[in-house]
Amino acid sequence: MSLLNLFIGTWRTMSSRKSLFNRLLSLLVLMCVDFASAQPSPYTLKTGREALLVGGGAVVTGLGHFLGSRVQPPDPEKLDMNGINAFDRLTVNMHYPGTATVSDVTLFSCAALPLIPALSTGSGQTNREALLMVLEAYLINEGITKLTKVLVRRARPYAYHRPREILKGDASQSFFSGHTSMAFAGAVAAGLLTQELHSGSEVNSAIWSVSMGLALTTGICRITSGKHFPTDVLIGALAGSLVSYLVLKLHQ
Repeated sequence: MSLLNLFIGTWRTMSSRKSLFNRLLSLLVLMCVDFASAQPSPYTLKTGREALLVGGGAVVTGLGHFLGSRVQPPDPEKLDMNGINAFDRLTVNMHYPGTATVSDVTLFSCAALPLIPALSTGSGQTNREALLMVLEAYLINEGITKLTKVLVRRARPYAYHRPREILKGDASQSFFSGHTSMAFAGAVAAGLLTQELHSGSEVNSAIWSVSMGLALTTGICRITSGKHFPTDVLIGALAGSLVSYLVLKLHQ
C-alpha cells in the first residue's frame, strides 16, 4: 500500500469522528508525497501582468500600513452603543482574550495550506506559478483590507469598554477583519489549487473541509475575542474569498 493510499484510508476512518485537528495532522502527510492525480497546470503567467499584480499589491499594502499607523484611537466617551446595528450589538460585550490566540494559530494555518497543493505537483515550474499566484492574492487582499480599515475607521468592540488612555490606533480599525479575510483567502486558494492541479484526487474534499473549517474558526474567534463585530467578519470572509478566486481565475 502506498503512503498516499494509507493516508486516504486514514482519512475515511476519521471522517466519522469529525475531528478538525486530526484531519489537519493527516493532511500534513501530503507535504511529503505527491498527489496521485496531479494534472497539467491550467494556469499561465505573463511577465507584465505578474509585475503589475505583485507591484500593485505591495504598493497598496505598504500605503495601507503607513496610513494605518497614523490613525488615532477612538474616544470611548463619544462612542454610542445605540449607534451599532442590532445584529452587531448582540456581540459587543463579548470578550474572551484567549480566543484571539486561537485565531492567530488558525490564520497562519490557513495561510500555509496552499503550500500543500502548490508544492506537490511534481513540476518545479507549476510549483513556482502556484506560489506566485498565492503571493499576489495575499498582497492584494492585505492592501484592500488595510485601506478599507483606514477609510472606514470603525471602533472595535473592546473600545466601548476601555479608557482612551490604553487604546491605540488599531482600536479604530475594526472594519473589516484582516484575520478573517486572509484566512479565507488562504482557504479558497488551497481549495482551488487542489481542485485544478489535482483534479480527481480523493483528498480534494479533505482540503476544502479543513481549510474552510479553519477559516470559519478564525472568524468566530475574532468575534468572541472582542476584536470584531459579526459584520466585520462576514465582509472579511467575502473579501478574502473573492480576491483569491479572482486572482486564480485571472490566470486560467
